[in-house]
Amino acid sequence: MRFLGQSGQAFDVFKLLIAAVVALAILGILFGILRNVMVGVQTEPQAKAIEFVKSSINSIGELKVTDTVTFSAGKSLNARTIAIETRQLAEDQVCVSGGDFADDESFKVVGQGIVVYSGKSDRTTKLAVVCDYGDRIEKTLTEDYGKDSSWLGECGCSGQEDRCCLVAIVRN
Repeated sequence: MRFLGQSGQAFDVFKLLIAAVVALAILGILFGILRNVMVGVQTEPQAKAIEFVKSSINSIGELKVTDTVTFSAGKSLNARTIAIETRQLAEDQVCVSGGDFADDESFKVVGQGIVVYSGKSDRTTKLAVVCDYGDRIEKTLTEDYGKDSSWLGECGCSGQEDRCCLVAIVRN
């Protein structure tokens, strides 16, 4: 028989169970916050290119530069994937370029619209994105922003009247 003010062993176990549940709830909240913070700090080049092309489609003639992105061996920029992910551009309306790294052997243009990094160590760069009408994009790059026309490389949309978006790899 128990008297008022006395507690048994079962009460201590119950307090411990409550503390464990509260601790798990706090951990769940903290991990959720950390996951959101890490997603906000996107350094994957392809994902960053998609994000910036989507935001540049209607900003005709405006050159936008991303925060730092990290290329590791085998990472690439693929014009076709970027076009498909925007859901607003055809494959031939997106070009990728080595940009400032056009002469760097670590960044190789393979196939139509693919730039692959083949360096041994990770390399941090930025991406420059400009969308304009194809027959105007070279003039926008060279005259408005003072960039070299080699940035266009073998861009298939640079002579057309349709919208054309260029993603170029640039130095920090």
